[in-house]
Amino acid sequence: MLGDDHDRNHDHQDRGLSLVDLPRAKLAEVLEIFQRVYPGFCMVHLTDSLQRWDAPHDDILDLKVSVILALCVGSLGSADTWSRFKLADQRTLMSLQNALWPCMMQRPDIDMVQCLLLISQLEWGRGNGYAAWMSTGNAIRMFQALEDMSQLQHTIPTDQVSRFEARETAWRRETARRTYWVCFIMDRMLACSGSRPSILVSPSPTIPLPSSEDDWELGVACESPVIYTPIMDGSTVPPTGRPPLTIHNHFEIVIRSLDLWSHTCRWVAQGGRRQPSMRQTCPWEPSSPWHQLVVSVDGLREMLHPRMRFPETPVTLYIPRRQGERFALNNLIYYCT
Repeated sequence: MLGDDHDRNHDHQDRGLSLVDLPRAKLAEVLEIFQRVYPGFCMVHLTDSLQRWDAPHDDILDLKVSVILALCVGSLGSADTWSRFKLADQRTLMSLQNALWPCMMQRPDIDMVQCLLLISQLEWGRGNGYAAWMSTGNAIRMFQALEDMSQLQHTIPTDQVSRFEARETAWRRETARRTYWVCFIMDRMLACSGSRPSILVSPSPTIPLPSSEDDWELGVACESPVIYTPIMDGSTVPPTGRPPLTIHNHFEIVIRSLDLWSHTCRWVAQGGRRQPSMRQTCPWEPSSPWHQLVVSVDGLREMLHPRMRFPETPVTLYIPRRQGERFALNNLIYYCT
């Protein structure tokens, strides 16, 4: 046992991963910061991640935490307690990718998909759009190869398992669904200019939209999953009887908003109202692409609870609740669109 631990520690040191003795409290702090600063990456469950960290785990989880540290290094502060762990944050992307490559060649894994998506965000933040696009493409292909994709379509039979098992299964299943939707988000953002083709041409007709943040965090299976249809097929029309979307549905709002934003950006990049096809149709006519986009944007706005609309609701009301980034992102995408 001692020899195994020594080999594991030595392997981490060879790869520059100074995470073997990362305290649980510090990991919780990093994950909380990540969830707050990156509201479009709601795929890392705090409680489930901490439980897995406490138990024996493979190197892929360590790699994922390393990338999260790299993304959050600017928000961790300059406290002395972080000084030795920042060695892992400041490694080059080449070192991270060299560590990821052997894992990628073994088998598809949700943690591996998340690693690739996180690296894609890291690359994109550093201005390397092509590398981000390639990492996102690898993540999507690996997700498509997962053997349990069909299980994402169903709710959990809670009468057949214990309450704890049902909660843990709900975490894992919802995490897999959310990982798919982060793939969708990154694919939309990186392909919005039209210079890089999109891999996910349309959303999956079988994977539901993410559940509310409360349901996910508490491990409650979604009783009425919602399937997202393509944007031009009336997907912004709220289902009958469904309540308005609130801050607890912010991830669904981000998905719908970025899909609309991506469609708008591609339409503008292709010429917008100067396209030859637009000369035969007035912009305000129902068949006009411009009119359809405007109606879709307004329809999505109507799906939101008034508390989610700026400036009617100021962002300062959400900052004390540590939800200011989520509120700001949703409204920023709307006004950019």
